[in-house]
Amino acid sequence: MKTIKKLTIIYFVLALVWSCAKEDQTVYKVMDGQTYGAVLREIEKISPAFNVFDTSSTFDLIIEEQDEKDGGLFEKVVIYETFYDNNDDGVDNSKPETVVKEIPASAFSKDEFNLPRGQVTISLGEALNAAGLDTGEYFGGDSFDFRLELVLTDGRKFSSYNATGDIQGQYFNSPFLYKVPLVCPPVPGDYVVEMFDSYGDGWQGGKIIVTIDGVSQELTIGNYWEGVPEADYTHKIVTVTVPQNFTSLKWEWVPDLYPECSFKIYGPNTGDVIYEAGPDPAPASGEFVPNYCNE
Repeated sequence: MKTIKKLTIIYFVLALVWSCAKEDQTVYKVMDGQTYGAVLREIEKISPAFNVFDTSSTFDLIIEEQDEKDGGLFEKVVIYETFYDNNDDGVDNSKPETVVKEIPASAFSKDEFNLPRGQVTISLGEALNAAGLDTGEYFGGDSFDFRLELVLTDGRKFSSYNATGDIQGQYFNSPFLYKVPLVCPPVPGDYVVEMFDSYGDGWQGGKIIVTIDGVSQELTIGNYWEGVPEADYTHKIVTVTVPQNFTSLKWEWVPDLYPECSFKIYGPNTGDVIYEAGPDPAPASGEFVPNYCNE
């Protein structure tokens, strides 16, 4: 009887090993020939806008490259720009996409994850020269789109045209495309912030952070489980006062759990909308700069 038990156990073990080996072979067959993409992950957006009065002002971005060989296939980043004339003055100075800069892999250094990390810096002067724009052909409220294209040593290229929503979202944070406005310095006064929730149950984590001279305040719409009156679930207006002697003003958006948030900011002098975002597409995460030029 013991011999039969031993033989049974041996047979079971051999069957288990054969089964695992067969499964491993199946995995290899499925993965055989599998190709992988590559990303340019946004680490930090240092400067999100150009000062229209200062051609030395810059758009600055820190990015991290990752491919299937952890940077071993990285050749370069090509940066394209498109200029949009957003002023309704009867003349359209918009410019088609053109290359503004190339950054070789050698300009990147290894970070704490042993991946290439580097900085993208483009001055307003560089952008204007690449677009062929002269003084008087660009104004506050106009904007540039900067599209990053990752080029690998095997010839493959990755950019916004072949990046899925998962790649561009918060996990990989690789949008590849950045809209950079031409703005004027902020002015003091009362800014009116109007917030909306399209679903009607309030914001779940979404908020605007306003920082004046290092002091921050959070603007948001409450929700039903916080005991907020039902009328406030969908709409709320807040006034932000910027004092006469201020030295710095910063606006940031913290994403909501759901794509149902939108807001408008009205200038203190004209009362015109100087910034609006959402709900489709959802407001971009991080710092944003209203258009102060008409104030």
